[in-house]
Amino acid sequence: MIKYINEKIIENYLFIESSAVINNIEDWVEMDNIKSELIFKSGLRNVIVDDRKVTHKEDYFLICEVVKNMIDNLPIELRTLRLAVIVNDESKKIGNFWETYSANRGFPFRVFTDINEGIAFINK
Repeated sequence: MIKYINEKIIENYLFIESSAVINNIEDWVEMDNIKSELIFKSGLRNVIVDDRKVTHKEDYFLICEVVKNMIDNLPIELRTLRLAVIVNDESKKIGNFWETYSANRGFPFRVFTDINEGIAFINK
């Protein structure tokens, strides 16, 4: 269940903040589709997604399904973004898996728990 997704442009990047409780692949797909639309609407290539208020089960199979959906259904242009995803401390382990699994399938992004590290990555 998505509680909210907000976006704003800060300097040279799009900042997307979301809050949600993810229970299944449908919840992930809905959230990814909304974020994808916001990214394309902005026209920016640098994106920070603040998912620290997103909770989900530590389900590696579900992450594999999410990545497959991203590859199969989201625009290929998303693969060329400089994308930093900020997660809460509880999600860091599965976030690292998600980052590696996605990168190995041609959908690179970086996962951080510290927003300042994410900003530094975007500004490199």
